[in-house]
Amino acid sequence: MNQKEQAKELSRQSYSIREIAEKIDASKSTVARWLQESSQNQTVSVQPDPSIELELKRMQLNHELELRKLAQQEREQEYRRRDIERQYAQKQDHEEVLDVELRKILLPIYKWATNQLELIQEHNGGGIPCTEDGMTDMSCRLELFHEALSDYVHIRKLDDWDDVLDTLKSLNSKVSSWMNQFMKAEDAAREVFEYQKRRKVRNKATKPKEDPNSSSKKKKKQNHEKDEEFVFQAEIECHWGNSRSDLKFLVERLR
Repeated sequence: MNQKEQAKELSRQSYSIREIAEKIDASKSTVARWLQESSQNQTVSVQPDPSIELELKRMQLNHELELRKLAQQEREQEYRRRDIERQYAQKQDHEEVLDVELRKILLPIYKWATNQLELIQEHNGGGIPCTEDGMTDMSCRLELFHEALSDYVHIRKLDDWDDVLDTLKSLNSKVSSWMNQFMKAEDAAREVFEYQKRRKVRNKATKPKEDPNSSSKKKKKQNHEKDEEFVFQAEIECHWGNSRSDLKFLVERLR
């Protein structure tokens, strides 16, 4: 057996390179080179372990399942993202529709308040001449404004417009005070009318009888006096006073 074969045999017996070199009287580098060549040329035939193959297949299946789960999660996330975008778009469209409806309610209020401020300016900050019909129309308008806005904000659960509702109530109270003032003036005028009417009746009762051949003009006048009824057509000065600030508030709030 030559030195190379001896070195291989001693290596299989677990001798170190130094011990092998001493035993066969060769250098350590030579022994190391022989052993390295031997390990490279040696082919080891290993039979596959069935349990390992099964474990590898199991790991591969688990990996595929994980990939499928990740793909499913990605698809679900994409569906949720699209659904959120769709809901957001619907919400935006709905809010735009609501905004248009709200503007339809607020625009007449804005125009009315602006008109009242212009009338105040035309009368140099003083009272605005108002008739009974004008005040009634104004009160009806304010009630309709309040009712329409109140229904809208309560249905939509909006608290941002409570200040406008309160202002409309306050202004309508002001108009009601004007109507009370007008009715008092009407009552006073009616009392004067009734007094004058009674006075005419008394004067007629104490007046001497006239010639039956009096002129037809006097007869017509008497007939006219009999048919005379109380008619009160007047205007009062409607002063907004402190409520002018409410009008300005509406204009600024609804601009």
